[in-house]
Amino acid sequence: VGLFEEVLVIYRKQGLHSEALDILIERIGDLQRAEDYAEKVNQPDVWSKLGYTYLNNMKVTYAMEAFLKCKDHTYFNRVIGLLESEPESEEKDFKYPLFI
Repeated sequence: VGLFEEVLVIYRKQGLHSEALDILIERIGDLQRAEDYAEKVNQPDVWSKLGYTYLNNMKVTYAMEAFLKCKDHTYFNRVIGLLESEPESEEKDFKYPLFI
């Protein structure tokens, strides 16, 4: 992991935010740090990549939140399909209409 931390620092300093997120997700494997990083840089491509990662990990509500932050509706049908199969929750009931 040490080498990847160094690569992460280099990507951050160079403003390569999407690549830095890749390191956090694929090499370091820390989704919480990836989300914190997305919050910090607040760029659409970073949010979109994080949303896609959440979606692939079946964290649909988190994916929807990330996609809403970057206004990316690329995976709209998949998100909606998975949301409709999830149990009801107040958070889902509030954010679901924002996505559709």
